Amino acid sequence: MDVGADAYEQQYQQRVLKNLQHRAKPLGFEVVPYQELPQVS
Repeated sequence: MDVGADAYEQQYQQRVLKNLQHRAKPLGFEVVPYQELPQVS
């Protein structure tokens, strides 16, 4: 990928995230960053 493609991909992901947050809010949901949970052994 060239720099232009990387920048486009980053902007695309930001647009998708913003749209998802906008769609989730009226439904009573909140989009939060994913966190790995510790493994239980």
